[in-house]
Amino acid sequence: MRDMFSNERRALYQFGGFHELSSISEEEWRQGLRVRFEEDDCTVDEEALELMVAAGEGAPPLDDADRSAGSPCLGRGGHPPY
Repeated sequence: MRDMFSNERRALYQFGGFHELSSISEEEWRQGLRVRFEEDDCTVDEEALELMVAAGEGAPPLDDADRSAGSPCLGRGGHPPY
């Protein structure tokens, strides 16, 4: 991505910018996941929550556009997201 926007020879040169993002703490992960489950009227126990946080390996949670393909209760194809 960086090459696409910063290389003078690329079509999208200077079209966009970059923002450094801070990492998401494990507690922020847990809180964000809890909120998303609650929004879909789902429950999640602490053990499952810990497994999801660990499996995420620091990746950000899905945003609303990503979630449109499936709720956090059931992911794409009706399968759990973990």
